[in-house]
Amino acid sequence: MNITNGFAFICPFKTNSGNKALEHLPVELAGFNAFKPLIITSRQLAGWRAISTLKNAFGDSGMTLGLFDDVTQTADLNVVEQIRDIFVKGQYDVIIALGGGIIVDVAKIVNLAVSQKVADACQLSPATAIRDPLGPLVVIPTFAVNGMETSKYAVLSGKTFTSVHLMPDLVVLDPRLTRAKDGKTVAEAGIAAFGRTLEAYIAPDKNPFMDAYAF
Repeated sequence: MNITNGFAFICPFKTNSGNKALEHLPVELAGFNAFKPLIITSRQLAGWRAISTLKNAFGDSGMTLGLFDDVTQTADLNVVEQIRDIFVKGQYDVIIALGGGIIVDVAKIVNLAVSQKVADACQLSPATAIRDPLGPLVVIPTFAVNGMETSKYAVLSGKTFTSVHLMPDLVVLDPRLTRAKDGKTVAEAGIAAFGRTLEAYIAPDKNPFMDAYAF
């Protein structure tokens, strides 16, 4: 490992983990001065049980929840624009991504669109400048993840958006949502996690912090 020239390690998000971690979410959102979250998810990819568990976690918090649950594997900037329109017209103030993979990618780009107040999300591209922090983004992984949910990348229609500002502000790990339904899903998630670990371990610009995460 060559670190003679110094290195930087950025991990800006907070992680809450444990039984009933979701129930603490209203307090965390209030810390962002956010009281009207829009949940972005997929009935097909995350499942109704996960959606219901998250909604129930808000209990008597008094917060108004919005829900877009129609993200698919083929989601593109047209879907992002649809959600952006819902967010703006509904006057929501925080985005919660429930699930992994494409769900989080879409949520990251929606957050970019509403934070930069673009008139049409379809005009966004990987060349779009992201110089300032975006609005708060919460990621709640379920059993189906690809290991890139907390990264600085968002991939949509084969195009990769890159910025540390795309990374979430809060990640919530609740075992009620991460229990897989079958062995195949467990294996796929395990392989994805191992792949990300290997990438970190053999990266040419790795540093002691990356090694610690990899191991």
